[in-house]
Amino acid sequence: MDGRTLPGFQKKSFALFYSGAELWCEHLDGLYGFGDLALEKLEQDYAQWKKPSRPGLMAVNLDETVLDDSLLSALAQKLLNGEKRLTRVVFVGVKPSGARQLQKRLGGANFAVAFENDYEKAKEWLVSQG
Repeated sequence: MDGRTLPGFQKKSFALFYSGAELWCEHLDGLYGFGDLALEKLEQDYAQWKKPSRPGLMAVNLDETVLDDSLLSALAQKLLNGEKRLTRVVFVGVKPSGARQLQKRLGGANFAVAFENDYEKAKEWLVSQG
């Protein structure tokens, strides 16, 4: 199977106005074990979300994507490199073991991090004042 035909690879990441705030919705979900495609998509999307005009609130959907070491490292590097000022990042659909690995790699981040299984709850957390 060619992973490029997966809906997860075809899905676009985008900015979304939600409850009075603008969020960046990073879609890396539905890529299963196609880590090389997840990395490719992350790199392409990063060119968009690192722009100063993009929001600092981000939901990263990783549901049904295998979090291998390469993807975890690349994601942490993009979030922590300082090119984009982030204030809150929520990861959606990450299993507990992946959440622990992400928390470890994002230690010392200057933005709030959360994990949710429900995309609506993730958006609510991003716009909350807590």
